[in-house]
Amino acid sequence: MYRFSVIYLICSLSLLFSSELWDVALKIEGNSDDGSFDVYMVNNEVVGGFQLYFTGGSGFAVTSGSGGTAGAAAFLISPGGSTVLGLSFTGATIPTSEDAALLVTLS
Repeated sequence: MYRFSVIYLICSLSLLFSSELWDVALKIEGNSDDGSFDVYMVNNEVVGGFQLYFTGGSGFAVTSGSGGTAGAAAFLISPGGSTVLGLSFTGATIPTSEDAALLVTLS
């Protein structure tokens, strides 16, 4: 079930972020058997926040989001339903990188 959701998400994000207007691209890697996925972000600009929305399946929920460059920047990472929201109340940003932005777990 997770495999279809992730493939759909990757295709959606590929289309969304393939424009030259965007300086951020996302890639998902993980094990659909245990429901955990690394979200890699390639960003040529600093990022002050993000919202990820997972679609393509039913009966799953995002149970956690942590670590990566978002965790290193002390972002508040808030999972809920099919969405993960990441932001900083102190004005911190994620620097330019090609590293894992966070680890997401679905149930």
